Amino acid sequence: MKKCGTCKITKTKEEFSKDNTKADTLNYRCKSCNKKATKRYYDKNPKYYCKRSKIWREKNPGKFNFYVAAWRKKNPDKHKIIRNEASRRSVIKRRTSKNNNGKIDYGITMQKLYSRDNRVCGICKKVVIPDNWSLDHIRPISKGGTHTWDNIQLAHWICNVKKRDNYAAIDVH
Repeated sequence: MKKCGTCKITKTKEEFSKDNTKADTLNYRCKSCNKKATKRYYDKNPKYYCKRSKIWREKNPGKFNFYVAAWRKKNPDKHKIIRNEASRRSVIKRRTSKNNNGKIDYGITMQKLYSRDNRVCGICKKVVIPDNWSLDHIRPISKGGTHTWDNIQLAHWICNVKKRDNYAAIDVH
């Protein structure tokens, strides 16, 4: 049994992290208090942690890739969402820079758009399910449109494909 230096509660030794610099080889804070303290410190110093993480990733690419692969395997649904968002953002960035439109709102996500448009396709006005959704630029980027909230709408994938790079909605059915 050991008393936590932060919460002052006596806990079992299993509830303390190891610290080989201490005589009893245990941290002076319990795991839950240590987690809270680390989070507070991280919130005050996010740039330090980002820099430290980047250095570690560069020094340990094999371990990093192993951890990423394990996380992807454990969270396939989250990985799919993140991968799709990243892919979509890189395409938008390339297309807007190519056409010199320049306006990109990086806060746009499919979940936010789905919520904003109340699950209704902006082209055919029918309900959209997440397996069949698509982000439609009302004025296409290729025609000088921007990737901002006022120029996007939720659409069925097939409606968006049929619309192509036209300005107005077309009869898709």
